[in-house]
Amino acid sequence: MFSRIIIIFLAALLPAWQAAYADNYYPPLVAPAKPESRDAVINQLYNPEAGDKSNQAVLDNLKKRYESALVTYFFLRRCKKTDPGDYHVIVSALAQEMASINAPGRLLDDTVKAAQGSYKEVYAKSSCKDAKPLAGPYTEYIKKLAANIPKD
Repeated sequence: MFSRIIIIFLAALLPAWQAAYADNYYPPLVAPAKPESRDAVINQLYNPEAGDKSNQAVLDNLKKRYESALVTYFFLRRCKKTDPGDYHVIVSALAQEMASINAPGRLLDDTVKAAQGSYKEVYAKSSCKDAKPLAGPYTEYIKKLAANIPKD
C-alpha cells in the first residue's frame, strides 16, 4: 500500500520535473580557469609554505628563523661580538612565539640543538674576519627581539 502511494506521488511530480529541467539537460559550459601569474608560480615553487597556513609550515618557519639567529649568535660569541644577554633574548623570543602558536615544548630544545649542530658543522672554523659584516644586522635583529619581550 505504502509503495503504491509513493509511485503515485512520483508519477505526479514527473511532468513538473520534466518541465523545470527540460532546458538544463546538458550541464552549462564553464570557462577555463585563468592561468596563474608568473610571480605566483615562482613563489609557489621557492616558498611553498607561504601560502600554506597549516601548523606544520608555521612551525618549520619558526624553527628555521631562530636556528639561523642562534647559529649567528654562536659564531659572533666566539668572536666576542655579542652581549652576554643575547642568548636569553633569542630563547625568550622563541618561547614567546611558540606559546602564541601553541607549539610543542620540545621545539625550543630541538631548535637549540639543531643550531649547535649547524654551527659545529659549518661555522666553527670560520675566521672572525667574517664576523664584522654580520655584527650590524645581528645587533639590529636582537634589539627588535628584545623590544617584543615583556619585561616583568
